[in-house]
Amino acid sequence: MKKRFSFIILFLIFFLKTNFSLSQNFLPPSEKKACSNFYSAVKNDEKPFLKGIFPRYKYEDFGFYIKSTWDAQKKKYIEERDKNGNLKVGDIYSMKAFNSLRSEDSIIKINDKSIKTYEEFNEIIDGSVQKIKIELKDSAGENYLVYLDKHDNEFTYRRYALLDFNISELDLKKGFYEVTINHQFHYEYDKVDNTVDDLHEYVELGHKYLIGKFTIDDEKDFAHICNPTEKDIINNEINNPLDVTILNILRDDKDLQDKKFKIIPFKKSLNPYDALRIAAKTVNVQRVKNPYNLKSFPFDKQTLKYTIVNNSYSLEQVIIYPERFSYEALNNFLKKDDIPGWEKKSFNIKKVYFKDTIDTVQRDGIQIEIELERKHGYYIFKVIFPIVLILIVCWSVVWINPKEIEARLTITIVCLLSLIAYNFVIDEELPKLEYLTVMDWIVLTSYVYATIPNFLSIYSFANRTSVLVTDKVDSLSKKFGLSSYLLMIIFIVFINANFNPENSSGLIGWMAFR
Repeated sequence: MKKRFSFIILFLIFFLKTNFSLSQNFLPPSEKKACSNFYSAVKNDEKPFLKGIFPRYKYEDFGFYIKSTWDAQKKKYIEERDKNGNLKVGDIYSMKAFNSLRSEDSIIKINDKSIKTYEEFNEIIDGSVQKIKIELKDSAGENYLVYLDKHDNEFTYRRYALLDFNISELDLKKGFYEVTINHQFHYEYDKVDNTVDDLHEYVELGHKYLIGKFTIDDEKDFAHICNPTEKDIINNEINNPLDVTILNILRDDKDLQDKKFKIIPFKKSLNPYDALRIAAKTVNVQRVKNPYNLKSFPFDKQTLKYTIVNNSYSLEQVIIYPERFSYEALNNFLKKDDIPGWEKKSFNIKKVYFKDTIDTVQRDGIQIEIELERKHGYYIFKVIFPIVLILIVCWSVVWINPKEIEARLTITIVCLLSLIAYNFVIDEELPKLEYLTVMDWIVLTSYVYATIPNFLSIYSFANRTSVLVTDKVDSLSKKFGLSSYLLMIIFIVFINANFNPENSSGLIGWMAFR
């Protein structure tokens, strides 16, 4: 009985395992064939919609949009404004507009009217107005006027989603940062363009080869999702979402790079709409060159910049559009305290335009900016505070009898040597700069104030027979020595905060008159 029971169990295990294996082996060849047929159909199709970039959007307008940003709380895109509440210029998709105005500039008035919402802007764009006068303010705070005529524009979107962004190293001395970035680029196809209802050829081919029924009797459709290689994309002339350039890359670790492509069909029988998505997801470990302004060190804040631009198309053809996932990923990034010595303050995704030395076209791009503020505790308690203590010790010699010249000079010289040692510690963290940082000014001022008691001691000793003179010198030194030093340090910080407000942290930023 036991042998019979064991035989039945083994038979069932073998049967189930065989069926599972067959089911696993059945679908992939079917999907592989469907995807292969789709690739061949794209390559052999002669319609212009599949060859190169065909414009999805066609408008008669003024060639630019209002800048918007994703609001995580409201769960929608909202207008981005400057500190005075003015709307900003966003995407520019016309050379006529590009030659006249710049993204990020503030819109003061259009046709002598203040524009405060999307709706007010669209009323002008969609109305019968054929020419507009725009008053703008640039990043330097200068106002200027622009006149634009309504004209025809055509473009399409390369959609961008930042999924994860992690800083592993930030080197101010060598001028770079290292980042592990996970992001996705994709083209979304639905209609031929916004003026007709015909489906794009990509969508029709997706419906034909990638969506169908297992049997004639099935009521529901199923969809194949293709996972082409980069070679499949190139060889079959499929529009490549990864046709972009990352600027200022010093090193891109190819061994750690991971690229994955997907082609996903959508049909109303399965989804709310008809479409086809060609997506490319890539994970990179990169070293990026980045400029650092250290004038306010150690009370500074820095901006890390990551710039992506189109590789082959002008701003009149393709616009990189950051989707809401990018804003959500950056919001999550700000919540993590994972960069030692730095606090994450804010981020911004802004428009940039790029043309290299051999290009004849201006290309569209986006720049991710991360604002970091240095944590001050280390420098205040382990550098500045000890320096102040050294100066207090140094100036304590004015309470020693002028006749004790050896004691006085020993104290002042030891203090001066201690300051020099601190200077070496600070220099380890900074490059050789052509300007002085706040810390440099503090140390230099400390040098000067450390030498003054030395000269005062010599002067008092040389005039020790004149009691009135030595008493007067010592009295003034006691009253104004340390107090003037502390006032000088505050003055240095105040001057820097006003001459370099954009680079000063919140700790000293309140001093700036702006």
